[in-house]
Amino acid sequence: MKLITQLVFAQSEDDSNSKQSVVPKIIPITVTIGGDFIVTGSFSAFPTQRVDHFITQIFLEAKKEALSLTNEIVYTKRIIEEIDKYSLRNILLKRAEELREKLI
Repeated sequence: MKLITQLVFAQSEDDSNSKQSVVPKIIPITVTIGGDFIVTGSFSAFPTQRVDHFITQIFLEAKKEALSLTNEIVYTKRIIEEIDKYSLRNILLKRAEELREKLI
């Protein structure tokens, strides 16, 4: 995952010296989760969002969706047991630049 903040340079109209002001514009990034996790795929995140909060958010959303599939107590307990096997630790972050460098 790469945390990016796009900087947009806007020229000030009332500045006689034509100085540029920096206006940060936060744009969402795409984070891909793979491997042995409750859910895999690409998800939107904000560059200012902490990785642990992002992973926890994705985990809890997937857990909530899995539990909403049934209202049977037996199946609910099984789902919870399976979901609790997934760890939120030992996460490896890979940035796109690092992957490109390794491939070359």
